[in-house]
Amino acid sequence: MHTQASRIRGGIAPLPLRRGGMRQLSRHLNRIATLLAAGFLLTISGAALAELRVQAATPPLQRFVQPGYMLQPPGEPGWVLASRTPYQLILGKAGAGADESYIIEATLIHVPADQLDRLQQWVADSEARDTDPARFSQQTREVAPFEGKNTPCIASHTVSEDRQPHRRSGNSRPMILELYAYTCILPSNRTLALHLGYSFRHEPGHDDAELAQKANQLMLGLMFTGM
Repeated sequence: MHTQASRIRGGIAPLPLRRGGMRQLSRHLNRIATLLAAGFLLTISGAALAELRVQAATPPLQRFVQPGYMLQPPGEPGWVLASRTPYQLILGKAGAGADESYIIEATLIHVPADQLDRLQQWVADSEARDTDPARFSQQTREVAPFEGKNTPCIASHTVSEDRQPHRRSGNSRPMILELYAYTCILPSNRTLALHLGYSFRHEPGHDDAELAQKANQLMLGLMFTGM
């Protein structure tokens, strides 16, 4: 499976870590909603989603070692590796409904030097920019510092109604996309940050009351390493 991030409006593309290849956070962080709802989930919503359901009894994934960090996936069964490069990691898990799914996404992004001292405002500005208002109606948006990682981190929480969801079932009813995201400066390279997102796309009224706890647990299990 692969993302279509580089070909859709609002898609997050993996970061090429080479001179001249780094994009600003506004080209990555603020586009995750469309990646999850239209790019990667378009792939998951078809045969791949059915495959996720078949693999619902698969054992928990083991820890992933990536450049600059290690990530421990959730301990529950059903999570599968969807995409992995040195710069981006995407995991998926089928939800209870036919079109529902969970996504974990980790992407390395470039941080302009002049934004390090105003990271929270930079993240807030970036998340507010480039979202397609004709498709997404934002219901909740919160941005605040996240403590406990010994490096600057910003946490955000957004809930949006997707008026044009790509559904495996074929119906056209709106869906809800809820996302908890964290942006942390890499201790080993302060020109880079890790953007970690945990999202759930679901039918209206099918909220996961434990989503915040699950996202927080994922974040607490994140360990930063050398590049």
